Amino acid sequence: MKLSMAKSRSSSESGFAMIEVIVSAVVLAIVALAVLSGIDGAQGSSAREKARAVAGALAEQDQERMRSMSVETLAAVPPMPPQTIDGAVYTIKSEAAWVNDDTGGTPACGNSSNKAEYFHITSTVTSAIVGTRIPPVRIDSLVSPSVAYAQAHGTLGAKIVDRNGNGLAGINVSGTGPDTLAMQTTDQNGCVLWRSVEVGSYKITLSQSGFCDEMGNSDVSRDQTVSANTVSFVTILFDRCASAAINVRTYVPGTALNTSSTLSSKAREITDISSNGSLKTWLSSPATGAPTFNPTNLFPYPASPYGFFTGECQYQSPAKLGLTNYFSTINPGASITADPTKPNQPAYVYQPPLNLQILRNSAGTTFTAGSIDVYFTLVKPAAFSTDTCTDEVFKYTVMDYPATGWGTRPSSFTGYVSQDKNTFDPGLPFGTYSVCLRDTANNKGVAVAGTYDNTKAAAQSLTTINLSSGWQGTTACG
Repeated sequence: MKLSMAKSRSSSESGFAMIEVIVSAVVLAIVALAVLSGIDGAQGSSAREKARAVAGALAEQDQERMRSMSVETLAAVPPMPPQTIDGAVYTIKSEAAWVNDDTGGTPACGNSSNKAEYFHITSTVTSAIVGTRIPPVRIDSLVSPSVAYAQAHGTLGAKIVDRNGNGLAGINVSGTGPDTLAMQTTDQNGCVLWRSVEVGSYKITLSQSGFCDEMGNSDVSRDQTVSANTVSFVTILFDRCASAAINVRTYVPGTALNTSSTLSSKAREITDISSNGSLKTWLSSPATGAPTFNPTNLFPYPASPYGFFTGECQYQSPAKLGLTNYFSTINPGASITADPTKPNQPAYVYQPPLNLQILRNSAGTTFTAGSIDVYFTLVKPAAFSTDTCTDEVFKYTVMDYPATGWGTRPSSFTGYVSQDKNTFDPGLPFGTYSVCLRDTANNKGVAVAGTYDNTKAAAQSLTTINLSSGWQGTTACG
């Protein structure tokens, strides 16, 4: 009984020994793996730190390289070739851009500035490790141009805006001047910028089919001066052009100005005074005249309507001559707000008539229609003495007042002054005129004393000229 019990106890202890051996082997394997993992992690960390250190050194070298460059070289900085170190290939990206110190970057679109400009240089280094397993190494700094360079260069900008002051994108803008200005396309704010160009005078130009400036020009140019170490912007108003169909008519002689008593006219010109004070004139055929004008180059002012009138000087505008309600009440049809979405907007220009009759020729006798030429020279009002505009002399003729079409025919219907000898049209632009007569049959002329006032809104009484003396041998008047 005792021997059996001893054998059983011995067999049980040998099994525990086997388990201990297995557990010890597992623990040893775990410890070994931990040690090996730590060694591998240390090696990987060392490789990353080494790659970072190499990349940092290369970035510093590239920064020193760019700092040693001239401004002209930095404007198109040459790239660095890839560098191979300890079998690893490092790529270096070199960048240089102008900034100025009032915005921390590029000048605000359309804003001039006299703050100093610098080059912002950036070096970025990447490799199989840097930029992949760890962030890329990037170093940047500012480089100030030399005093001599700064005093000879500045920045030129242009901002193109529409009628509402919003920037126009996609407009090609170019320029000429002391430096070469490559053509640029306006950004979403309507701006282009030429950094660090030589100081001096430049001409900025742009052109876009269907667009025009305030003067109706599709090919636009503006002058701008670039000063040392200064950002100089020029703003250009530019938008899609509108068009109009303008019919010119003449009031019936002896009637007040009203749109119901008018007939078609052969006016030779119509004019508008722009909101900036400039004049724009459209001419008809000098031979035949034309009752309808079709200007296609109207800048679409959002709130400043066009007010058309015949003639080409501002002191021929009825509004300038005291008829302040002309475009609002007397003849609102002569005023339009140009809209590029409405082609050939209709407008109606009415001009006052001459109610003038010539009774005698140079021989003191009656004459045939068409044998007396009448010349009207515009007299500049005293209030416009500094105005340099002078309209051409208007040459008219005399004819019989027509039996129909122009109101009641006067009892004495010969010698009425008309713009055309074949078709009666007594229309003459608003204004005060000196008058000269030329007797074509007898080759004599005479200047008439006083002036003819053609500025009234009320019905104009008939004026007669009956000169029996003062005629001289001449072939011209005015």
